[in-house]
Amino acid sequence: MALSALLLAVGPSRSDEGSGAPAIVYFADGSNMPLASWSFAYSYDTGVYGAGTFGAAPHRESQDLLSGKKVFRVAGAVLQVQYREYEQSQEVEGETKTSKVAVATGLTVTRPTPKGEVRLEPPSKELLLPSAKGTVRALGLDLQGSTLTGTRRSFCLMSYSFDVECHPAAADRVVKVEFPN
Repeated sequence: MALSALLLAVGPSRSDEGSGAPAIVYFADGSNMPLASWSFAYSYDTGVYGAGTFGAAPHRESQDLLSGKKVFRVAGAVLQVQYREYEQSQEVEGETKTSKVAVATGLTVTRPTPKGEVRLEPPSKELLLPSAKGTVRALGLDLQGSTLTGTRRSFCLMSYSFDVECHPAAADRVVKVEFPN
């Protein structure tokens, strides 16, 4: 039972795409959620005329973790997101208020055997949009999928650019994801 829940949390591997096993997503507040039909969503912008859209940034979905020019298969793995807390000041109604925000600083992928750090690098142009002739800039990484009740959810894992803020509250801040085999 626990293994099948683990497998459903993040999503199926390429060989199991039809199995429907969810990934289990753990949050900073101690809660967790199975997420079916999951994928990573890499948002980006381009310097290619007509390739971008107004509103939401275009994105590429993948069942693999992309970092630089490397592709990491996550089937059967556990992904942990490391955070560093910073104090952020903002003016609210003429008063300066300080709050702590957590910013993703790294990823650790644990397989049934060795544990390894994944460099926190934006995916390369060749992985995001291989056919683009202009520049391609990664903006952020989300984990998206469906809850057991069918609600579509998306969780910001990290930002690669100052253009994208990824400081979710503890109830939405992903600290660990267990992926199915």
